[in-house]
Amino acid sequence: MDTKKAVKKPFIKVIQEMFEKDLGELLVLHRTDTKVYLGPLVLKDGRVSVKDVGLLPNIKVSDVDPCFDNGFLGCVSHSEGQEWDCLSFHGMELCDLPVSLSSTAHSTLASAGNDYGENLSDFMGSVYRGFKLMLDNQFIPILLLRNIHTKTGESGMAVTDLRMMSMDVSMIRNLNHVVRESVEKHLSSGVDDVEIHDDQFAELFGDFIKNE
Repeated sequence: MDTKKAVKKPFIKVIQEMFEKDLGELLVLHRTDTKVYLGPLVLKDGRVSVKDVGLLPNIKVSDVDPCFDNGFLGCVSHSEGQEWDCLSFHGMELCDLPVSLSSTAHSTLASAGNDYGENLSDFMGSVYRGFKLMLDNQFIPILLLRNIHTKTGESGMAVTDLRMMSMDVSMIRNLNHVVRESVEKHLSSGVDDVEIHDDQFAELFGDFIKNE
């Protein structure tokens, strides 16, 4: 990908372009003065709205404040010239953070990773692999209607951790299931998804290799 700074676009234009890459399948958290919305984005006649699907019953607006103030995980964008045919996820270290997000728990993100040596904080890849990495590290990633830029100038939407808000265990399980199900249906088990070294391959799949 070209590392030159991209030309910044109006946020509504960014969202419209992201709809070309399955943005409507990802959950978005939004709040007004009186209500909390969680559901897919809907684009109609050039206007964007959040269709609440009832996943956060009896939640007050103040309950979701931590998700907007401290839960930042990275951003999702429509990146050109990538090998994956979907939106891209950029980890926190790849984002140009506004001061308002400076209280994000950097140490927690730095320790989040997977068996392939990928780290959440500097992850760059498909949104579905990025979201799976977050889910596997006990985060529940959802989008915010907040414009975030990467350090290379790409414009996208903020990703936050829904688990920053206080909720009971049953709600956590349900939300985790809903997000994971929406992510995993897009993932394949192709060996070209990530680079696996010989020693890692033996460790991960050795039990499944039959001896001749």
